[in-house]
Amino acid sequence: MEDQKEQLSKPIGRFEALTATERRKYNEANTRKNFILPLFDILGWDIRSDDVSEEERASGKRVDYAFKINGITKFFLEAKSLDVDLDEIRWSEQAIWYAYHKSVPWVVLTNFEEIKVFNAEWDSPEPETCLFFELKYTDYLDNFEKLSLLSRESVENGELDKKALEWGKKPKTVSTVGERLTEDLLNWRDNLFNDLVGYNPILKKEIAADSVQKFINRLIFIRTCEDRGLEQKRLQEVLRAWEDCGKKNNDLMKRIQALFSEFNDNYDSKLFENKIIFDADSNKLIFEESIIAKVIEETYKNSRGIRWNFNDINADVLGSVYEQYLGQIQSGKANKEEKKSSKRKSQGIYYTPRYIVDYIVKNTLGEALKGKTFNEILKLKILDPACGSGSFLIRAFEEALNYLRKET
Repeated sequence: MEDQKEQLSKPIGRFEALTATERRKYNEANTRKNFILPLFDILGWDIRSDDVSEEERASGKRVDYAFKINGITKFFLEAKSLDVDLDEIRWSEQAIWYAYHKSVPWVVLTNFEEIKVFNAEWDSPEPETCLFFELKYTDYLDNFEKLSLLSRESVENGELDKKALEWGKKPKTVSTVGERLTEDLLNWRDNLFNDLVGYNPILKKEIAADSVQKFINRLIFIRTCEDRGLEQKRLQEVLRAWEDCGKKNNDLMKRIQALFSEFNDNYDSKLFENKIIFDADSNKLIFEESIIAKVIEETYKNSRGIRWNFNDINADVLGSVYEQYLGQIQSGKANKEEKKSSKRKSQGIYYTPRYIVDYIVKNTLGEALKGKTFNEILKLKILDPACGSGSFLIRAFEEALNYLRKET
């Protein structure tokens, strides 16, 4: 520990030697290179190994680094330049929600001058209540024991979780992103289905259920396009236009149907191909549009304050959510306790953890790709005989794509 403290005194000295003007001019890249990454190198992380990987920033909403043990992400790091005020809530909020959507419990926010550690599993939408501990650079040496909770050795031994329990800061309610999204999907489905059937008693329940499911699928598709930066906030625009016009009856559904038609023209998918039962021009159906408005609002931010970002949810997690969701709908006659104990067995649902999927794909397709040309790869056939959410097939596509990028 004394050796690490001695090493740490060097970047601290360099930081203190900077003038106020120099600090203001220090950009994020140089802050990472000269201060933040050396700090974690001192804490035992090999920043040049696969244990520390830089996250993609295609959406502009990514954290900077993932810190892993045996391929499993233990915490994310969001790095900021020296002049950034970490007390601005937007920085912690962005980091926490990203970690939450990735089902990673811990996230670190730092500009070297200060370091903040958050638990993304806290049952609260407010970032300040998720703060586990924070340290100023002036306390790094005197309080090195707390700082060393972020060392590779401590993380591998689960010291963060142990200290959270010891300090009484372990989350009281730990719900994964999958559990909460499944809960939301079920609530949206029940509200839409019950309202539709209530207003239209002669409508067959099978047709109503199918229409509601198609409607929800379309909302999730549009929201995913929005969060990936492929579209503007189209659903939000529709809602606000409807509100600006005084929430006229049937006007919301007319606007939504127009949006569906536009997506049908622009995307190569059959998802928007046919009209569903929510037809604003039909004289047979009456539907409370405020229910639809509430569902759409909750795909952005739900009643518990969770801001959903569908780009940040791994495809295999989203697939697993749908497996659980559809399984509960299909076993709708069972009570809650029966669903919990029997849905996996009765529905044949078995979720494979991401790291196992990675291992299998790397040691099968990864080996088969070696030395092959682009045309040879196009002729490869990949079979998943027990395809559920498609996590193996998605991962296989990523493996082939990554291989081609390296070779071309």
